[in-house]
Amino acid sequence: MGYGVVVVHRARLLPRLVLVGGIMLVSFGITGAVVWFTVLGAADDVRDAQDATRFTVPAPGATDPVSVPQGWPEALAPPEGATVISSVATNAGTPDEQLVLVYEVARDGPVAADALRAQLEAAGLTITSDAVGPEGSGSLTAAGAGREASVAVAPTAARPGVTTLSWVLRPGLR
Repeated sequence: MGYGVVVVHRARLLPRLVLVGGIMLVSFGITGAVVWFTVLGAADDVRDAQDATRFTVPAPGATDPVSVPQGWPEALAPPEGATVISSVATNAGTPDEQLVLVYEVARDGPVAADALRAQLEAAGLTITSDAVGPEGSGSLTAAGAGREASVAVAPTAARPGVTTLSWVLRPGLR
């Protein structure tokens, strides 16, 4: 009788193990497919977003070029040939005033950073922090002449020889 119980038990156990194994196999397959398509889909979406934002083009019918924000000091004007991408002036004439300017220059990062340093010093600002690396990427801060400037310098990987400069200019500490 003892042997018969084991045989009956094996007879019941084997189909259940096969069933559980099959369910697990289907579950792993479905989970793997969901993860696979989610990861690949997200990677494609990121790639599509990068392609869509890599180059800015004017909207159809746009005729006015973007210029420096009102109140931007002439001594800190973008160099000749620069393309202004964006500019904003907030709280003009108040202690909370901020002028934001983003432009591109047709220069390598290190050359653009050197020109920026010279421009800041010629405008009477003293560089207080210089975190621009030898590849020309990083940030500078400067203060003087009643203003503080923070500038991010970023060579454009998609377009060698083009560097983006992003400025925030505000009244200096009083």
